[in-house]
Amino acid sequence: MNYPFLGIRSEVLTLSVFMKTKSLLSLLFGACLLWLGGCNPFANDISLDDWQPELAVPLFESSVNVVDLLEGFDELGEVQIDPDNLIRLVYKSDYYEVTSTELLTLVPQNTFVLWDTVRHYTLDLNNANIEEIRVKSGNLFYQVGHLTWSGVTVNLTVPQATKDGVVFNEDFPLTSFLTQGYFDLEGYSLRPTNDTVTFKYTARTANGTEFEFNNTFSLQFQDVEHTFVQGYLGTATYFVPRDSIEIDFFDFFLSGSAFFEDPVVEVIVDNSFGFPVRASVEILEAVRTDGSIIPIANLDLEEGIDFNYPSLNEIGQTKYTSFIFDKNNSNIENVIGQPISLVDYKATPWANPDGDSTIIGFVTDSSSMGFEVRADLPFYGRLNGFTVADTFDFDITDRDEINYAEFKLITENGFPTDVDMQLTFIDAEDQILDSLMINDSRILTAANVNSEGEVTQPQVKETFIRLEDSRLERIRLNARRIVVRTSISTLNGGDVSVPIYADYSVDYRVGLIAGVDPD
Repeated sequence: MNYPFLGIRSEVLTLSVFMKTKSLLSLLFGACLLWLGGCNPFANDISLDDWQPELAVPLFESSVNVVDLLEGFDELGEVQIDPDNLIRLVYKSDYYEVTSTELLTLVPQNTFVLWDTVRHYTLDLNNANIEEIRVKSGNLFYQVGHLTWSGVTVNLTVPQATKDGVVFNEDFPLTSFLTQGYFDLEGYSLRPTNDTVTFKYTARTANGTEFEFNNTFSLQFQDVEHTFVQGYLGTATYFVPRDSIEIDFFDFFLSGSAFFEDPVVEVIVDNSFGFPVRASVEILEAVRTDGSIIPIANLDLEEGIDFNYPSLNEIGQTKYTSFIFDKNNSNIENVIGQPISLVDYKATPWANPDGDSTIIGFVTDSSSMGFEVRADLPFYGRLNGFTVADTFDFDITDRDEINYAEFKLITENGFPTDVDMQLTFIDAEDQILDSLMINDSRILTAANVNSEGEVTQPQVKETFIRLEDSRLERIRLNARRIVVRTSISTLNGGDVSVPIYADYSVDYRVGLIAGVDPD
């Protein structure tokens, strides 16, 4: 029987296994395990006498594209494909949100005394100047002490508080020496004058005689929440926790270097607060896999990042801000070129940072600021000996009928990268027994590219790997694991940056000639 795609001729056995591997790291291991450890060609009660000593077997043929190869590197991020088919790895931080309830406590819960029938009470608003507060919930608590209480009625008026156009005007009777109660403020609009609210009261006996309390009438706002606030809201800083973006691309990085053209770290803010906010970036740095720290430098950070915000005629809208750290305004290109494990950052938002009290802003009960940081690694760059490794279990001690094995690997490489590979067999004590190749073997030769770094013609490569005699026997009896070490370089030893597109692929075909001892 002919196997023209391998260049093998045999009259003995046909075995075709079609499979799709997830990584080139497991390519040759898959061949070894499939034949020597996984499949049993002597099944179905076929006698060894029915077999010729030499077996020619096409093991598998398959095609792997770049998305398949990246499946092991995107546990923390996601693989994205641009409209032009360029691959990107995108890592995102956790989303953090500052809500309006965290932002403002506009009406403090201080107790104040009506020492006269008219009291002008100034709200402590931290340099704010509030024009209007629409109350969502909350109470106005009152407490009155008076020895002559029977038959006394109190009227309380708040001219700057209205509900459905009607001014706050409430009566309540004294019921004991110490009378307490509250008024529900839900639905009221409070319009202070220069942050001051006026309270007026009259107290009458049963026969209509008016009198004043002697500093024994007190009020307190309790748990006032708003649906809408308008005015100058003052200056304040808001807490946003320190956070980081974990990057797993370099987890298997052993040696060599990777350089990405045009990497980007982007700060994204969505903001529905209606006033200026500026964030000072206190920490922005990359942490290498060895724990060392590389600051990400940008001159604009000294001034802070101003967030876009909706105006008074855009209430309910959300404005977005994107601040990008790239090779044009920072050292990010050189930083991402190193083996980093995470990007660490800390920013503090600052409301009305210039203290301009003429800016009339707003906040609603649904207003918020949301923060997210993204690291975007486009697959356009260069690799020089970028080396990764993985370890697999391996045990063929029960296959003593094999006295030699030769693998034939044919690859058609559509990637603009060279790939060197070495498979090392180790025993149960992690001692090295043998290496499959005498030297690291270039199993894939980089495809031809044009001036733009785009592949124009795949490269075909044949590789033969033979195990026999004492090498095969030593591995068969003692090997328990295989370490697969792969080194990847772009053109000219990693000097040329090239793009990697989603439709790039490697087609490969693997066959085996095995010597079998029928005795």
